[in-house]
Amino acid sequence: MELLCIFAALAVLFLFCAFLTLKCNLHAALAPLTALGIAVAWLTAAGMANLLLPYDAYSLIKRLKSEVDVPIHLHTHNTTGTGDMVNLMAAMAGVDIVDTALSPLANGTSQPATESLVATLKGTVRDTGLDQSKLSEAAAHFRKVAARLQNEGILDPKVLRVDTNTLLYQVPGGMLSNLLSQLKMMNALDKFDEALLETPRVRKSAARRGAFEFNS
Repeated sequence: MELLCIFAALAVLFLFCAFLTLKCNLHAALAPLTALGIAVAWLTAAGMANLLLPYDAYSLIKRLKSEVDVPIHLHTHNTTGTGDMVNLMAAMAGVDIVDTALSPLANGTSQPATESLVATLKGTVRDTGLDQSKLSEAAAHFRKVAARLQNEGILDPKVLRVDTNTLLYQVPGGMLSNLLSQLKMMNALDKFDEALLETPRVRKSAARRGAFEFNS
């Protein structure tokens, strides 16, 4: 069963990519899974590097909602600073689920802040119904947690900052966190910006040689 679930996830990912790149009919593309008796409960569009921009998010969600009848889940970060706008445009397009984080642990390579989106949508047709005062209480608790994690060196404040250069070097949030961790272990945190600047050059070089072609 576990293997079947993995296969289904990979198949959906492949078909979703085909939907995006080949402009095929997603409902028809999912037919092979239906034939196997695999029901698709929802579709997730994940922008791990926060490179999906607001108007593109609106177009994507609108198209998905017109193609399939399952809930659409959008996952983005706020590395480039556009995450709040992405979630707002997705909400206007009819998205069913978005991921957010309470403000003390939000933004940067994390998700956009929950409280901001709740306040933005209050009184609209997409009102979340969440109590802002309750969210504030929860945020007060996690503000202490965030401070403790920073003092213990577990949470690097850099990962919670917006860096618009991500639009250029295109590194997902998890990779940025890992890069910081690796540089810290090598006592080379001062090389962080240099490493990011090198990323597009390495990507361009790899593209010229072929993604899996290496010189011996």
